[in-house]
Amino acid sequence: MAADLLWMGTIKKGEYAGEVIVFVGENSWTIGLDDVERAAKKAEILKRAKVWAVPFVGGSGWASSEVREEALERKILCIVDSKVEPSRDNWEQPLAFGKP
Repeated sequence: MAADLLWMGTIKKGEYAGEVIVFVGENSWTIGLDDVERAAKKAEILKRAKVWAVPFVGGSGWASSEVREEALERKILCIVDSKVEPSRDNWEQPLAFGKP
C-alpha cells in the first residue's frame, strides 16, 4: 500500500482539536481518475483499521473537469496549482467524512 505521501499530525483547534489524523496523498503532474481512486482506496484501508484518514490529490491540473467533480463528490481534498478545494472554510466536510 505505497502512497505518494502519508502525513500524520494532531489537529490543533476546532471541533476535532487533539485528535490524530492522517492525510493520504496521490500526486501527479496531471491528476487523473486513477489518482483519485488510489487516494480514496488507500484512505479507506486505513479507516478500516480505525485510523482517521483523509484522501487528497495534488498536481498542476486536472485531466478533465469530470475527474475534478468525481474527486469532490468523493470528499477528496484537492490541491491543484496551489489552490485547495474545498476551500479552507469548508474543510470540515472532508475531515468528517474521513473519520472512522
